[in-house]
Amino acid sequence: MPLSARLGPVGRALSHPNYRLYVTGNMASLIGTWMQRIGIGWVAWELTGSAAWLGIVAFADLFPTVVVTAFAGVAVDRIGPMKVARVAQYLAVAQATTLALLTFTGLIDIWMLIALTAFLGSVTAFYQPARLAMIPMLVPREDLGAAIAINSINFNLARFIGPAIAGGIIAAGGAGWTFAINAMTYCWFLAALLMLKLPAHTPRENGNRPLFTEMGEGYLYAARHAGIGPLLVLVIVTSTSLRAVLELMPAYADGVFQAGAEGLGMLVAAAGAGSILSGIWLGLRGSLRGLTRISLWAVFASCLMLLGFAATEDLTIGMITMCFAGAALVANGVGMQTLMQNAVSSEMRGRVMGIYWMIFRGGPALGALAMGAASELFGLHWPLAAACILSLVAWAWSMKRLPRMGQALEA
Repeated sequence: MPLSARLGPVGRALSHPNYRLYVTGNMASLIGTWMQRIGIGWVAWELTGSAAWLGIVAFADLFPTVVVTAFAGVAVDRIGPMKVARVAQYLAVAQATTLALLTFTGLIDIWMLIALTAFLGSVTAFYQPARLAMIPMLVPREDLGAAIAINSINFNLARFIGPAIAGGIIAAGGAGWTFAINAMTYCWFLAALLMLKLPAHTPRENGNRPLFTEMGEGYLYAARHAGIGPLLVLVIVTSTSLRAVLELMPAYADGVFQAGAEGLGMLVAAAGAGSILSGIWLGLRGSLRGLTRISLWAVFASCLMLLGFAATEDLTIGMITMCFAGAALVANGVGMQTLMQNAVSSEMRGRVMGIYWMIFRGGPALGALAMGAASELFGLHWPLAAACILSLVAWAWSMKRLPRMGQALEA
């Protein structure tokens, strides 16, 4: 029996040459991206020695996502995801190369670093809707869930591999090499994108309408859709409440568990292990049938696990609850993305997935800002507990709509 057959839906997804080529290039690029993130943080710290400047650099990376992504979705629907993705990779190569040269020559300063970070944030804001819209072009509809699960596994693996490599490289040769290597991984991914054999994008028969008109059409389509609308409401709540805890993990590791950097690594590793196992299970499962129910119940499981995390000061219990919370959050996230990709019409895909990414990417940062401010007054336990209760209310609201959502999303 061929290996692809033994691996079930995962094997089927990887049997498609276009998707296999994409995964190979994307995995290298993700590792390079995480290496560069660590390098940027290290350079910012070396230049300023200030945690406040680290926050400003992080904001420069995030802010374009909120501002640019809605416009990017329109661009994807107008000119096609492949063209947007390739242009974005050319620009990303230029950014990483510039960053490496400025660092090697000692010309880099904090304002250059912020400007280059904001530039890449804007490029990424255009690329992500293109990436999300491109996946259904690489695999048939029945393998879409497995393909998205594989992407989740790759992301979580890169989140560990990239920083680990970056730490050794920075210690041995400086942060400039993380940027140079990242530029090479971007070139690798660009080569993979250029080799993909996909049908040309078909221009719309009725042409393009004004930019803000098309943006509004995307929001109206998503809000009025019987499945996508309620799903996006749930994404808003869970992204700003449940997923925000991952942004605050250093505070929990040191302030609650008194475990310092070692405890932080253990908590993040526990969440990552759960995420990878959940992604593997979803990939092997493959089927869309019942995925709406799984995604909603995963929100409930996430709330229970994070309530347990909020209630304990024992690191072992914290790691166990974070492992299960990581698994549940990935089951919810991969499930919701798969359902939206399945249900959205092709002419609206770029705009709707752009809205999804804007919420999914920006929500945790805004939630962490609110929960961080609340923790100054109430400690770290109660804000997380309140976020879990808010998410349970949203879960109960969505469960009342489950039959109708399932029909609209799984058809």
